[in-house]
Amino acid sequence: MWAVFLSICLGSISIVASLYVKSELERAFNRRRKIFALHIANIWIINIVIAGSYYIFSGLFLKENGIEVVKAFSYIFLVSLEFSVPFYMIAAFLFEDWKKRQKKYTTSEDKKILYIKEKYLSKNNHYNSKTS
Repeated sequence: MWAVFLSICLGSISIVASLYVKSELERAFNRRRKIFALHIANIWIINIVIAGSYYIFSGLFLKENGIEVVKAFSYIFLVSLEFSVPFYMIAAFLFEDWKKRQKKYTTSEDKKILYIKEKYLSKNNHYNSKTS
């Protein structure tokens, strides 16, 4: 039972971390355009973490040898894939929504005009220039 709990905790931490790394990679390399292949890579990495942690914490590696190890790991990987994909999709949607709320501006549909959000304009401490 502890193996399931620990693998769920590690899976949820790895989902958040992988979404953050994905957004930073998109920002650094592709100028904020979405890369769908990074979602697929994240899902594979997350499931390897979940399956590996369950496999190690449950003690299955002590009982099996040879091809049985690969077979048991692949079964655990497929089960973790079934359970983690919906949670990843929900987390990705919530993460994108959170990122939109944290932006200080919005753009028009043609992406030529920036609209600064009012809560950032209302602050008095944003222009303290010593030259004027």
